[in-house]
Amino acid sequence: MKVSAVIPTIGRPELRRAVESVLLQSVPVTPVVVLDRPSKQDDVRRVLEGLSYDLVITPGAVGGSGARNTGVSHGDSDVIAFLDDDDEWLPEKTARQLALLAAHPGAVITSQAYLIGRTSRVLPERPFDGAEPVSTYLLDRSTVRLRKNFIQSSTLLMRRETALRHRWPEHLVRHQDWGLLIDMDRAGVPIFTEMTPLARVFQGSAGSISRSGAWKASEDWLSSHAHDASARSKADFTASVVLRGALASRDWPVVPNILASSLRGRPHAAPLVVGFWGMVQRS
Repeated sequence: MKVSAVIPTIGRPELRRAVESVLLQSVPVTPVVVLDRPSKQDDVRRVLEGLSYDLVITPGAVGGSGARNTGVSHGDSDVIAFLDDDDEWLPEKTARQLALLAAHPGAVITSQAYLIGRTSRVLPERPFDGAEPVSTYLLDRSTVRLRKNFIQSSTLLMRRETALRHRWPEHLVRHQDWGLLIDMDRAGVPIFTEMTPLARVFQGSAGSISRSGAWKASEDWLSSHAHDASARSKADFTASVVLRGALASRDWPVVPNILASSLRGRPHAAPLVVGFWGMVQRS
């Protein structure tokens, strides 16, 4: 089967590492680099000099979801995988996920990953098993350090027909991969996890086209997209993401209402700790 790796970018230097990791896969994969900043064409070609890849250029500023949808529509691959331009794959990622896809052809295949920040750890400890809505799984935050539950864009692989049927949500400013997974879960698309760390996901990268916006965008996303999540998982998200963002932005007048909204859902203690950490962060 033909496999493509869709890599949205605005031309960051980490892009070369991402493309190299695709070319080092143990099975052939075509990197499809989708540039969302047309003025950076020459820069991207310099960064990727000597490497084999397809370059697709958007009209500009279509965002992470728009860039990914553009990449899905490019070419004639049978299978599509996604990779953020600041992350990288391990060499057996595609082969191991293709084996799982062969057993579950209509599914989305994800995997464990190394989450790399000040330290490195393997996530998730608990794969999504379909016993609850994926929104509940994704929003739950019962530990201070993200550990138990995790699905991220650079781990996703699926048949192209699945990717064409379930487009990335272009109206979302934040949490686009979660939005896609929630839409798929509601449509009955199964999600399976290869419980082997097959990608390196780097935290804190600057300039991502998928992570623009602020706490208000996260609050709006929660109210519009995660309505079938459990009350407690929504409370966890409100504390760990919305409250933390509002505190980091020094938006003091909204903090009491956000905190009250979270407490009504009886969150775990951990997301409250994470949320109040925003007080020591800069906006």
